[in-house]
Amino acid sequence: MVKKNGHKNSTIVLEEYFNTQNQYFLSVLRSVKSSKFLKAFSERWKQDPRPWAREQLIQYLGMPFTVMGHHPLVKNLFKHAEARQDDELMGLFMLAFDRTIRRERKKFRQWDWESQTVFEGETLVLPHNSLIPNGYEMGGNGVLFSSHTRYYLRRRAWRYIRKLAWSEPQRYLALAGDWLARYQDSDFSKVEHILDNWGFIHACYYHHSAFEFTAAKAAIREGQALEQLEVAPYRPELWETPQAYDRLTTLLLSARSALVRRWARQMLEQKHGPALQELSVEFIIQLLENPHPDLQNFGADLFHSLKQLHSLPLSTWFKLLATDNPDVQARICDKMREVVRPDRLNLGDCLELSIARQAPVAQLGFEFLKLRTLVREDIPRLSQLAEAQCEALAGELAGFALGHLGQEDNYQNDSVIRFFDSLQANCRHSAWQWLTDAPANVQNDSQLWIRLLETPYDDLKLNLINWLERQSIPGAGSDNLSLIWRSVLLNIQRGSRQKLKALRQVSRALIEHPDKAEMLLPILGVAIRSVRTTEAGDGLAAVVSVIDRRPDLLEPVQAHLPELQLTRAEVDAWN
Repeated sequence: MVKKNGHKNSTIVLEEYFNTQNQYFLSVLRSVKSSKFLKAFSERWKQDPRPWAREQLIQYLGMPFTVMGHHPLVKNLFKHAEARQDDELMGLFMLAFDRTIRRERKKFRQWDWESQTVFEGETLVLPHNSLIPNGYEMGGNGVLFSSHTRYYLRRRAWRYIRKLAWSEPQRYLALAGDWLARYQDSDFSKVEHILDNWGFIHACYYHHSAFEFTAAKAAIREGQALEQLEVAPYRPELWETPQAYDRLTTLLLSARSALVRRWARQMLEQKHGPALQELSVEFIIQLLENPHPDLQNFGADLFHSLKQLHSLPLSTWFKLLATDNPDVQARICDKMREVVRPDRLNLGDCLELSIARQAPVAQLGFEFLKLRTLVREDIPRLSQLAEAQCEALAGELAGFALGHLGQEDNYQNDSVIRFFDSLQANCRHSAWQWLTDAPANVQNDSQLWIRLLETPYDDLKLNLINWLERQSIPGAGSDNLSLIWRSVLLNIQRGSRQKLKALRQVSRALIEHPDKAEMLLPILGVAIRSVRTTEAGDGLAAVVSVIDRRPDLLEPVQAHLPELQLTRAEVDAWN
């Protein structure tokens, strides 16, 4: 009784959802398993003129036929579509019926009477997984209809399509273009599934020598293989017309399966080769912008054969270079080198390409940039190269730019500092190498050094520590350097070597500037604890030297270094 009440309630909800166009209509529909109710309901559904009702039907046919009791619903909808000559729905039924047949490989053993041996082989069998109308399910994942009915429905759907190819070829081409586009890669996940898609194999490879067809099944002829699957469509002459060309180009972009896209491409190449030479650049850009690599590569092939490449505007070239496929991008860059004169690009174009993320594009832009004759007004704009996104080229771009920006007549620290602030480590490394060999006017620029002391990058901090070991930094006193020392001692995960350098520098600063002791002692305390005990002597010696000069600092020293056991009497004795 509970099941009956629940069933009754679900049908009531279904009726309400159908009337109100509720978004959960299909979910409730697939929960209803009453064949009697669904048979009556199908009469309402197939006659409903609302666009929503048709859209729900299209979505329903895209779902697997795996719900008990839906036999009459599917049959009535199919017969109605066939009687109304609804090409779109018949294509959907063809695809749906194809998906109900999924044979599996099964090994067998058979006695050979002539050779008196056991022969082992492999065959394709359809699992016993039919959902029988009386409610008995055979197998695991059940499918509507018996195996014989499924084979019959496939043939009947294809018969409708096949007749159109003879009676109304234009309708056939339109139907085929829409229906074939709906196959997905999952429909061809195994070789045997190619054979199981009865409508597909007939429409696209009917005349292929590798296939043989029985009344219900397709098989591979003995001695044949599918490695080289060449197109051999049903009614091949229909696919040579101008209308077929339009259908194939549309199918190429809309197909959801790589196998269907491959078939459409081969058809275009074999039947419409001259027309491909006249393709618009806009269509090729659509291929290059497509997410499927096979179409991107096809677009690149077509692009290389275009006749009007020399006259393409630069804006089109930039669109072509925007593809995400590295191989295709490299091919377009090669073609651009070949046909585009460098003087067509202005400085802004060269810089935009040079800072691109993709290596082929950045390399191309840099080549164009190096071919330009730069005037003085151009030099400041080279600082834009600090925004380079290609890690492999960032260092080389920085070296090129700084070679011009660092010249005495062109130097401005605002332009130069951008390369030290770059997100690319290679750019910062190249900028530091340039600085170590820079002219005196650059190395003596205290404002540049002070801004470098504020860097958030550990690699630059370590370089600054090494620089301080050899020479001073213009305009940098203890106040400026304290940030660098703290960073090295606290934040940089390195061994004691770099920290020992910082310790020595703090110790030296403390001796030279005992008046800065209150600022330097906390840093020195951290430094002494950051290195090995045997290496802490320099710091302790510096502390003792400072106390010797400034006995009044004994208490601050003991506050920061309690492990240093000194008394006031001992300090007074030194003096």
